Amino acid sequence: MIFYITTSIINANPFGRYDKKKFIRSPKSGEKYIKVGVSNSISNRLAAYQTIVPGINFYRTLEFSKSICSKLERAFKKFLNEHNFIGTECYTISPNQGLYFLVRSISSIGYALIDYESEEKRGVPYKYLYYLDSIYFGKKIPLFFITLNKYKDKKKNSRGYLTYEKIKDLSDKEIDKFFKLYEKSHLEYRAKEMEYDYDYKNRNVLFNFMQEIDRYLTFIVNDINEEYSDSNEGLYSLGQAKFDRFNDSISELIFEAISKYYKHFKDNKKIKKKFSKDFDFFDKRVTSGLKFQKKRYIINTLRQRAFDSFEYMYDKKTKQLGTKEDPYQLNKDKWYFYKKLEISKKNLKSLISE
Repeated sequence: MIFYITTSIINANPFGRYDKKKFIRSPKSGEKYIKVGVSNSISNRLAAYQTIVPGINFYRTLEFSKSICSKLERAFKKFLNEHNFIGTECYTISPNQGLYFLVRSISSIGYALIDYESEEKRGVPYKYLYYLDSIYFGKKIPLFFITLNKYKDKKKNSRGYLTYEKIKDLSDKEIDKFFKLYEKSHLEYRAKEMEYDYDYKNRNVLFNFMQEIDRYLTFIVNDINEEYSDSNEGLYSLGQAKFDRFNDSISELIFEAISKYYKHFKDNKKIKKKFSKDFDFFDKRVTSGLKFQKKRYIINTLRQRAFDSFEYMYDKKTKQLGTKEDPYQLNKDKWYFYKKLEISKKNLKSLISE
């Protein structure tokens, strides 16, 4: 499933309304809002939206399990209720504020926001550039390449093998391979809020913190190559389709790399302090459960819950539900929570901005 955040929508209706029976408030004339949601096919969903709101686009998309995407929808409604048109998935916040909340939410369960772009030959993708979203460091951070190398064997059968290459520095020339110069001349057709496709930092600031992902991807690539060593499948089916199933694990390992970076440079004024607190709080919760269960079990337990970390961080009543031995109710088959939260406006504001 894919979770998405749209670019801003401007209400053109001159009459905002409030339906007391349905408890639905529509936006006032000129008021901006965003739409969040879940879909199996974002291309079809976007086409449907554009027939109603020409120029609308997806600000960010995030691919995860149906369970996590559904819980993200509920988290938006639960914690951003004052910005919500009740009964809808629309919020009177900016796309970047929606993105900020999204990243804080997935950080609470140990994931980072990553994506990839592809370089093509004859209309077929063969090289993938994985990157970290710009929300963390201001620009997108290049992480690594996954390349499908194709060749002909002695019998002239198509063969292919994957290679993994961690990026230290990415040149402007390499960036232009993925984003052709002609695309830069058509930016007037993009929503103003959308960042440039080619807006990367040249240096991978996480390079020295990626030892775990190095080991993992080296193993995975070698395993895939061995499994399909005699395959003459098409370029795409051997490559990305087989690699996509590891995206959750990659996201988790990149989260660990960012967490290490933030801890190492905790006094750097440029890092986002709220993100740093989220990383620390995730580690604190996991550590608290290690006396009962193994780390993987604890992490999976946190991911089964509906992003409850903000309740423990900001709601005084929720903090009292645990015990000294088990402050976050991780050693229970059933856990308790309050439907109505008492979180200050200052803390609620911190969920969508620094």
